[in-house]
Amino acid sequence: EKPSDKLKSKSLASSQDIAVGALKHYMLKYNPTSEITFDYKEALKLSGNTGPYLQYSVARASGILSKAGEFDYNYDISFIHVSDSEKELINLIGRWNEVINYTLASNSISQIAEYAFNLSSAFHTFYEKNNVLKSEEYVRNYRLVIIKAYYNLISEVLSVMGITAPEQM
Repeated sequence: EKPSDKLKSKSLASSQDIAVGALKHYMLKYNPTSEITFDYKEALKLSGNTGPYLQYSVARASGILSKAGEFDYNYDISFIHVSDSEKELINLIGRWNEVINYTLASNSISQIAEYAFNLSSAFHTFYEKNNVLKSEEYVRNYRLVIIKAYYNLISEVLSVMGITAPEQM
């Protein structure tokens, strides 16, 4: 199978997936007792605390992993200087169970939407500040492991929210 065939087989976000994701996220990000005035222009933005922003982040992570191909999950962290943006993303990835438990205890689903936005923002910052694909192999592998963990988690978080996690946008 050629790499170009792999890209064709990936799920492309439909306009309906994006619209539904925008609406669901918009409704979930508010406390259930809040009065909500829906603003479709705000909900459909590709930046900021929106469903399409979250969907774009998972598609971006998928694209990076697709370009990377196979990589080694073993790396020696002792040779790697861990940047602040890497620490922030790793820390947020580790907080998912805490967020779920808090959400269940407080009946406040908006915590999941807030977490999803913070997680996606941390991912975008991580990717902007750290070279991944052109790094030395041991650093590249380390960063790809972080991206894979992010991709798996944001896909799960979006699933909990009832939002499609597209591989391409």
